[in-house]
Amino acid sequence: MARESAAGPGWWRSAPLDEGVRLRAMAAADRRAGLRERALRGAGPDVQVVDVVGDHWTDLPGEFCDDDDVATTLQALTDGANLIWGAALPDDPVTGREGMRCTLAALPGGGYAPALVVNHKVVDPRRGGSSSRALVTRLLDWAPAPDPTLRVRRHPGDLDRLVHAWRLLEAIGHAGPEPIGAVLGLGSSRSVVHDLRPVLESADRTHATRLAVVRGERDTAPSRIGECRTCPWWAGWEGPAGPVVGCREQLIELDDVSLVVGGDWSARSTR
Repeated sequence: MARESAAGPGWWRSAPLDEGVRLRAMAAADRRAGLRERALRGAGPDVQVVDVVGDHWTDLPGEFCDDDDVATTLQALTDGANLIWGAALPDDPVTGREGMRCTLAALPGGGYAPALVVNHKVVDPRRGGSSSRALVTRLLDWAPAPDPTLRVRRHPGDLDRLVHAWRLLEAIGHAGPEPIGAVLGLGSSRSVVHDLRPVLESADRTHATRLAVVRGERDTAPSRIGECRTCPWWAGWEGPAGPVVGCREQLIELDDVSLVVGGDWSARSTR
C-alpha cells in the first residue's frame, strides 16, 4: 500500500471506481430522484422545487456535499424543517468523521433522525409465527408503528451509515434523544425504523479502527477477501504522485496464503 507521506493528503481519492459499483451507485441515485419527484407531486399542484416546499420540506437533491448545501442544511435544522431531503451534514473534525448526504426527519420529541434511500430490499413478507415485525413510518410524519405483514431485513452497511449520520447530527446538536434511524428501500412504501443502540458501540469501535489506520497509528497488512474483486486497491492504479502498488502484487511477493484461501477481514485490513 502506498504511503500518504509520499503522495499527499487524500491521495486515495484518485482510485478508479469499479464499473459494477458505479452502476449500483447510479441505480441508487436514480431511485432517490424518483422517490423525491413522486413525493413532490404528492405534495400538491402549488409546490415548487425550490428550497422549501410542502410540509416545510427543505429540498437538497444533489449527490455531493458542498459549503452552500451544508449551510442550507444547518439553517433548515435551526428553522425546524419537518424534512430535509438530501441534507449535507458537515465534517466533524473532533471525531474525524467525514460529512455525508442523507435525509433528516424531525422527531416529535425534538431533534432529527437520519434516513437513507437505498436500492435493495429492507423487509420480507412476515410468515408463520415469526415475532419479528418491521417498525415503519412516514418520514414527513414520524410515527413508527409495527407492520404485522413485514419482517425487517437488517443490512450491516445501512446500520453503519445510519450510526455515522447520527453521530454527525449529535456533533452539531440536532440528534434525537435516542440513536435511531430509518431506511427507505425495496419491499415497503414506508421507511423502516432501526434502533441503533444495539450496534452503536461496535460501529464506534470500527470507526476508531479506521481512523487509527488513516492516521498511521495502526499497522495494516493486505489479505485477499471477497470484496477484493471490486476494490481498486487489489490491482493498484496510477495516482497523481505515481503508481499506487496494489495488494495483489504485495501478496504475490509474500506468497500469502490468502491468495488460495480468503483472508479474515476482522483480523487484518487492506486499508
